[in-house]
Amino acid sequence: MKEGDCELLDSASDTAGKLEVRPLTKDKLLASHACWTAAYNTGDGYWVVNKTPPYSAVLVTTSATDYDDGVITSFQKGRGIADCVATATWTWEGRTFAQTSDKTSGMCRQFTPGGAWDLPTLVTNVRKSR
Repeated sequence: MKEGDCELLDSASDTAGKLEVRPLTKDKLLASHACWTAAYNTGDGYWVVNKTPPYSAVLVTTSATDYDDGVITSFQKGRGIADCVATATWTWEGRTFAQTSDKTSGMCRQFTPGGAWDLPTLVTNVRKSR
């Protein structure tokens, strides 16, 4: 599966879940839907859409696992025992979501839950506006 695929969005199955919509601003909404499931991971899709037509959906990610207070997060295990993981975040900047972190714990080696290392490939300093 590649980023952008959301096979469960078109599914007629009741297990696919429902489209969830939250307000972001007076004219933007955040829509989310389950996109895929695997043995020990799931991925939800998040799109920024206009509140009125044309909705013009803009994809943020199809690998999210949570949303809270303007931050979309992704937490994916490399194996079921979670001895290696990959995480990422996207932060709302007022008009769109910007990816603000991306990291992995490296190879799966059964050292410790969550992995032995913190290997970032994208690091940002997010400051809240006043």
